[in-house]
Amino acid sequence: MSMLDVRNLHASYGDVAVLHDVNLHVDEGEIIAIVGSNGAGKTTLMRALSGLMTRSRRMSATGTVVLDGEDISRLIASRRLRRGMALVPEGRQVWPELSVEDNLLLGGFTRRRESTVVAEQLDYVLTTFPRLRERLQQDAGTLSGGEQQMLAIGRALVSRPRLMLFDEPSMGLAPVIVDQILSSITQLRDGGTTVVLVEQMVNLALEIADRGYVLERGHVVISGPAAELTANEQVRAAYLGVTSTTYESDTDD
Repeated sequence: MSMLDVRNLHASYGDVAVLHDVNLHVDEGEIIAIVGSNGAGKTTLMRALSGLMTRSRRMSATGTVVLDGEDISRLIASRRLRRGMALVPEGRQVWPELSVEDNLLLGGFTRRRESTVVAEQLDYVLTTFPRLRERLQQDAGTLSGGEQQMLAIGRALVSRPRLMLFDEPSMGLAPVIVDQILSSITQLRDGGTTVVLVEQMVNLALEIADRGYVLERGHVVISGPAAELTANEQVRAAYLGVTSTTYESDTDD
């Protein structure tokens, strides 16, 4: 049985439809890459999965989201977090005037009655990202972009999630930091955490993913093992900047 099943998911902002009949599944222990061009609906998908698309006149999501066999479609974000699904949002969204430590502790608010769990997770985060340990009392807004991304990941980890959603974790970061962040995501998967990854650097996302889905204008148009997507001519031309002609020329060399 899949850890996460998404069926017939639609999402809209007011009268503007963004996602159309999206179906996907995530098995335990996988990294799933969600790729596509800007405006394809990737961030909206992350918001819908995490419960941030509330049913209102401004934005809404319909369809079925099943986590570990439980239909969580009607649960708000905090209740989905309690069930083990955590989002690392686009743009990091740390609380800039709070310390690094307070940001991390706020990540564990759903486990505030489980002080031992929070303490264990906090130690795990600071071991995984030792730079955060050096800056525990520093205001989060004074951190570099890479450090803020580490903090955003750490904040999510304090809740001890089983499924993590990453929305554009490489955005605005130097290549060496991107490598560190993607390496940490791989380590999470190897440690038993399941991952759904939205990433603008399609080649890097498919490099670490087990499977992937390609979104175009809110529709899933291609899906399959990451290696197959990397070799797919349509994907190569649209997202990797490689045409079949280029590929053949490179092979001849």
